[in-house]
Amino acid sequence: MASPYTANSVDQALVEKLAQVVLRCGTQVLHRNAEGRERLDSIQSNCSDMTVAGDRVVITLDGTEYTLAVRDSENSDGGDLVDLFLQYGSREELEVAVATNLLAFGDPALATLQAAGLRGNSLLE
Repeated sequence: MASPYTANSVDQALVEKLAQVVLRCGTQVLHRNAEGRERLDSIQSNCSDMTVAGDRVVITLDGTEYTLAVRDSENSDGGDLVDLFLQYGSREELEVAVATNLLAFGDPALATLQAAGLRGNSLLE
């Protein structure tokens, strides 16, 4: 699957490094109900290099803090498709678009993995 990354917005190598932190620090719980239906929780962090809070994931990489935030895509029909933005530090004026129309259901960590082309819809793939 080709990444929806836009070449003139942010260095793809940086997105891939941030996604590696998500892979290292992220956990995702799979639930099964009595009928056997499965449901995945949003990705959570199990280490200090990554913090997930609502529509944002904050990743510390080489001493620099990066915030990745998701917003509903203009093509979304209720939170399924999101656009991913990278903020250097927590200053929104230093924000650049990373990717658009990611099927991440509002999960910024999952959107980061998808923008790097590493995963589809979960950590379990």
